[in-house]
Amino acid sequence: MEEQGTELTPTRCPTCNGDLLVTKLECSACGAEVNGRFTLSNLASLPEPHASLLEMFLRVRGNVKEMERELGLSYPTVRARLEEALQAAGFPKESASETEGVSWEARFEDELAERIRSRVEQSLAGMQETLERVTRRAGREADVKQLRKDVLDRLERGEIAAPEAADLLREIKKRS
Repeated sequence: MEEQGTELTPTRCPTCNGDLLVTKLECSACGAEVNGRFTLSNLASLPEPHASLLEMFLRVRGNVKEMERELGLSYPTVRARLEEALQAAGFPKESASETEGVSWEARFEDELAERIRSRVEQSLAGMQETLERVTRRAGREADVKQLRKDVLDRLERGEIAAPEAADLLREIKKRS
């Protein structure tokens, strides 16, 4: 945490832009001094804007989508800038052999794609079953309509009497 009344430690020489070396540290509580030649860690010596970007990354708990919103940048741009900051801090991009060929993002995307594929397949199977039921029902309804039409046509032609037609129509209705 930054002490009140102090500034951030400069990391570059204001004259020649060379690396600065810390030679004295002082305790803010008792005033004791430690003299020597100390180097800053990669993160402590990280220049702007990389330092602020990695600080934001930590503040939002690694949520790149939140960084997108705060910075007003696209996801790929935020990811690219984070990659630059990590490389500047001494964390080179991992090679495929170091990550066994698959990054966590790729694994996440693969898992997400598999879940989506599974749900789509389930939905398609359900839709297929529904379509088959509807088709069977439509076929039965068409059969019923045709049977009714046949009975009424026979009645009209005089092939059967009205009471017989009525019995046949009641029987068709019971079956459907």
